[in-house]
Amino acid sequence: MKHIRYFVLAAALLAAGCGTDTGIDPHYNPTHYRLFFDITDSVHDRQKASWPQDATRLAGGLHYGDAIDIYLIHARTADAAPLFHGDIPAIDKDATRSQKEKAKRELARVRSDAKKAINEAIHPSKKIRVNATDVFGLFEHRPDPDRQNVYLAFTDGLESVDPKLNFERFCLHGADLHATVSDLMDRRGWQSDHLAGANVFFILPGVDTNDAKNCNDFGRLRAFYQTLTSALGGNFAGFDTYWR
Repeated sequence: MKHIRYFVLAAALLAAGCGTDTGIDPHYNPTHYRLFFDITDSVHDRQKASWPQDATRLAGGLHYGDAIDIYLIHARTADAAPLFHGDIPAIDKDATRSQKEKAKRELARVRSDAKKAINEAIHPSKKIRVNATDVFGLFEHRPDPDRQNVYLAFTDGLESVDPKLNFERFCLHGADLHATVSDLMDRRGWQSDHLAGANVFFILPGVDTNDAKNCNDFGRLRAFYQTLTSALGGNFAGFDTYWR
């Protein structure tokens, strides 16, 4: 049943990304999207080839009532303010013409500005050298209690800031994932409802070079993040080189 639920969710998100003007849908449940882009040295520009298409497709399909935050993954992901925040007003059938026009303008602005922020996150105008990766920091951002929540992490998943789980040195092979995750949660002060109901997608670099140079390959990283997401009360919805 979980696989079916994830498939339905992904299909719904795909449909949203392909829309133009969504209009007012009284049955639509607003969503808060959080996009995290890895700008560290472990991910090269050529590996990000599919990221702009996936991310801008989502931005172009934002609805009335949605919110979007765009963050950078670097050495201090947990503490960083968003590169961009957009909050689209929700409107109903009883809204005045003026309210509808104002909301429509804001919807168009957030879609447009989100696309610009995504481009800046993937291809920054000023190149900054970042050699440490706080992937776990993205989990510090709590879900929006008033919306559905979707987290999209554009990263190779190679955490290197955590003192015990530096995945550039610590190999997950043979590790007890549940014990490892439990220890991480204790150290971070995370509870079992920390990501309650949030859907978490990992979109990996398009060029798969990490298996050749790192002991934590696709399978081990996927198993770890699935265990962590589930332990935090979230839904592990995808771990691949594309988002559909």
